[in-house]
Amino acid sequence: MKKINWDSFAGDSDILDYLRGLPRYRNTMFKSGFSRAKFFLSLLYCRLFKIDKPLFIILVTNNTCNLKCTYCYGQYGQRENYRDFSTKELLKILDELKDLGTRLLTMHGGESLLRKDIGEIMNYAKLKGFYISFNTNGYMVPAKIEELKCLDAVVVSLDGSEANNDNNRGKGCFSKAMEAIEVIKKNNIPLVISATMTKNNIDDIEMLGQLANKIKSRVQYHILYNEVDLRNGCKDLVLQDHEIRG
Repeated sequence: MKKINWDSFAGDSDILDYLRGLPRYRNTMFKSGFSRAKFFLSLLYCRLFKIDKPLFIILVTNNTCNLKCTYCYGQYGQRENYRDFSTKELLKILDELKDLGTRLLTMHGGESLLRKDIGEIMNYAKLKGFYISFNTNGYMVPAKIEELKCLDAVVVSLDGSEANNDNNRGKGCFSKAMEAIEVIKKNNIPLVISATMTKNNIDDIEMLGQLANKIKSRVQYHILYNEVDLRNGCKDLVLQDHEIRG
């Protein structure tokens, strides 16, 4: 894809008009597999020849979130006054990452689907050749499903049973996540379930594994970030070392 001078546009509105005119990236299992293979081949090449490149990048698209999860390491649900990247700034970042050799992007916020331009941003990134794993809480997935079809994987946050998940993430989150999972599977988009483990849901590991097996999805488990602050404010959530090892 040719290099674009984003500064030549009058503003984000003109940039979005241009992005909407680009071809829509239609992903397939073959194209996604090829993109993932290129990442691992690049990783092998860099390891072999001791080359430093940012092959894998976590790109935080925005600061805002529609949830206030009890364990959020970034307190995204309380970042109303933070400034987000403009469309132009985010596109420039993508171009720079491509020039630096980045192959794989994990995109998240906050909640990235709150960005009005996120569909155009994702489509542009796929046209640039990135492999994209996209994290979401699921609330806006049904309304944005057409925009998600270009992605290589959609990662939905789900911490366990309804009671335990909603105790961690807020009332109603379980049903929204399950609705998102159903829509994603219906549209044949690769799905990953992402669970953050706390004292509330540590016994739900098996339940999540069974769910993933049933819907033919992957599941990934995480321990809490920002542990020191959480130990001070949420001692009832943080797992002890022996619980993590067990």
